[in-house]
Amino acid sequence: MTAPTRIRWPWARWSLARQLPLITAAIIVFVMGSSLTLTYRALVHSREDALHSRLKGLLGVIVQMGEVSTRARIATLRQFAKDTTIGRVLSLPAGTLSPADEAAAAAALTKFAVPADSGLPLELWSVDGHRVARIGTDLRDDSIAALPPEMRSRRGTRVSEVPSGASTDSTVQLGALYPSANGVYYWAVAPVMKDGHRIGAIVQQRRVVGNPATKQMIRDLSGEEFSVYVRNATDGFWSSLDGKSVQPPERRDTTAFGYVTTREGAPQIGAEQRVRGTSFLW
Repeated sequence: MTAPTRIRWPWARWSLARQLPLITAAIIVFVMGSSLTLTYRALVHSREDALHSRLKGLLGVIVQMGEVSTRARIATLRQFAKDTTIGRVLSLPAGTLSPADEAAAAAALTKFAVPADSGLPLELWSVDGHRVARIGTDLRDDSIAALPPEMRSRRGTRVSEVPSGASTDSTVQLGALYPSANGVYYWAVAPVMKDGHRIGAIVQQRRVVGNPATKQMIRDLSGEEFSVYVRNATDGFWSSLDGKSVQPPERRDTTAFGYVTTREGAPQIGAEQRVRGTSFLW
């Protein structure tokens, strides 16, 4: 039997004077490589932090504009719900409404119509669930137009029951977004009150419409092209800012600064905030 031959690398026979420069060079390469890797990661981290900060700042401006618009619309609805003609018509006993009363109610509704929602239904409902008057035209194959007003305003197509205690609820409600007829819509319900009790409701269908001024403002503030989406807090429906339904992200991961999504195979960083008074997240 023979003992295994011990392999000795040539550099092992080198003197320390020859090994030392190689060891020093290897250490320098390792340190520089580690430093470059850490620097790159720090730059990427800093870039993500800066983008998220810009997104949150821009989002705050957009949401604030949305909240101002929402408050103004709710205030207008509340004021309109106090219209004397509306109150008088809804106070009439069931079955006593004359053609003149119906015409007066329709005329009152016409004064409240919004140009952006031109042609969409604007209705007056009694507390016992009868539509008293209306202007506008139903969308073809609208998925929730046939539901009672209370059910339109809670979760759109996903509502299964009328909320309890609704007879004394004076809150103006904005319903969930939903797609219909190649657009994105929601319903607003403004209770009409008398002596602390609801005697009916004004029900309006609203359309999500793109605003060129808003898009230009986003470009001016950001200096870049950002994608802005609106989604329901109550379900998985997403819409673009100009009222087109879009698929939700394929994946979403929370980060220290916001979140990262994957849409159509491409990663995107994002931030979101709820618009107060609605079930919408931007």
